[in-house]
Order: sequence, then structure tokens, then C-alpha cells
Amino acid sequence: MTPLGYEVLAGSECDHSPDSRDLKPTAPGELITLTLILRRGSAGADPRDLRAAEAFARTHGLHVLDSDAAGSAVVARGTASAIERAFGVRLHDYEASSGKYRGYAGAASVPRGLAGIVEAVAGLDSRKPRMERHAPELATRPG
Repeated sequence: MTPLGYEVLAGSECDHSPDSRDLKPTAPGELITLTLILRRGSAGADPRDLRAAEAFARTHGLHVLDSDAAGSAVVARGTASAIERAFGVRLHDYEASSGKYRGYAGAASVPRGLAGIVEAVAGLDSRKPRMERHAPELATRPG
């Protein structure tokens, strides 16, 4: 359920493999590091966007570890319960043939004021990103 005043991040749905099994809710005190990926201009993220993302993280009890305008990213760390409140998700531990992982059902969301700034949140799902998402970029490189 999307919290009031929040918008769903497009493409943030957590895909589970058909053999995934929900084991239990993630422990509320588990520390998780995640990356807020921000919209990128020709010179990286706008400093105002970085400050807005940092303020959002801090307001929700997350510790900002790094803020990188050139990389258009803010790295933050916090407890599972703080992250659930910040992004409107319920984190769970799952098991599949590929191993155990942390994930969530549904989609992540951010406050409306950040909806055009935050493009993705990496780290809510503990599985490694799938490489096929980057395949078109690799195919266009000369060489």
C-alpha cells in the first residue's frame, strides 16, 4: 500500500522467481545499506536534488554515508524498520533455488516532492542486479 503523499517509483516492483518462498519478515533492527539513484543532468545530479534526497534519508532515521553529484547517488544506511517506513515497503527474507535473499512485495515509493528526483532505490532487494538490464549498453560499444 502506498503511503499518503507518496508516489510509486516506476519499475521498482520486486520480481521473485517462481520457486521463491517467503521465510519471515526481515528483522526490524537489521542494518541495510541502500543507494538512492537520482535523475542525472549533463553534469550529474543537481546539488538541490542531492540535498533533498539527503534530507529525506535523515528525516527517516537513515545515516547518509555518501553523496555523489557526479554519480547521481546518495548512499544511506539504516534499520529495516526505518527503511520500510521511508519507502512504503515490507521487507521479507526469502529463499529460492539461487539462495536466500531479502526482498519485498509490491513497489517502493517516495514522497511526491522526490518522485521526479529519485529514479530508483538499490539495496531494498539483496540479490545481485541482473546483467541483462545493461546488455543494450554493452552491445553499442565500439570494439
